[in-house]
Amino acid sequence: MKRLCFLFIFFYNFLFSSTTMDFITNELAALRNTKEGIIKLLMILSNDYKTNSNSYDLNWQLSAMTYFYGDYYVNDNETKKKVFETAMNFGKRAVELNPKGPDGHYWLGIAYAKWSEANGILSSLFYADDVLDEMTKTIEIQSDFLWGLALAVRSRVYSVAPPWPISVGDRKKAYIDIHQALKYGPRYRLNHKFYAEILIDDGRINEAEKVIENALAFPVDKRIPLEEEKTIKELNDLKKRIKR
Repeated sequence: MKRLCFLFIFFYNFLFSSTTMDFITNELAALRNTKEGIIKLLMILSNDYKTNSNSYDLNWQLSAMTYFYGDYYVNDNETKKKVFETAMNFGKRAVELNPKGPDGHYWLGIAYAKWSEANGILSSLFYADDVLDEMTKTIEIQSDFLWGLALAVRSRVYSVAPPWPISVGDRKKAYIDIHQALKYGPRYRLNHKFYAEILIDDGRINEAEKVIENALAFPVDKRIPLEEEKTIKELNDLKKRIKR
């Protein structure tokens, strides 16, 4: 009986988490902070999917958590490719079900980015347009999505991709986007990490160092501990890189 009550509460909380912000900061979503927990979370969502496959929310949630599993808990690159492809498929289905939902577009874009990253530089170039398109759709629907993260991701695409006619790279647009992202998420550490990377790429080392130090000084957001741990490590790696 206790287990049934837990599952009912779980489903109620997840199925009524209508936004990514609600979803990832939900207490039950903390299951993703261990490998055992995220496997359990994916099993529960997948079981519900068997009878509710046309649920927009379930599809983007499965896309999000499948990505998270692949990014945080899978080390083998071939397995990562398969996991991110599954995340892509859930994201595509979410977008089909609700083209005006920002969450579906965002997680599909992230899945495209991670799948192409796992498949190498040529795939990354090939999918840059797709990632950019999904982030743009997210921004058009909800510009402040997830502390401005869609803007930050789009800025990074603009900054790392080669410029036209090879790809979609655009340094000016990269700075416009990251500055706007920082307005929406001034204390969201990942936005600052993206900003520091852009500055480093452009040789603006002193500015990058200040951004990194500022971001490392933020208190840890206990709602997203693994994301924070990863970003802090990446910021410290950037700090070491520019000190060489």
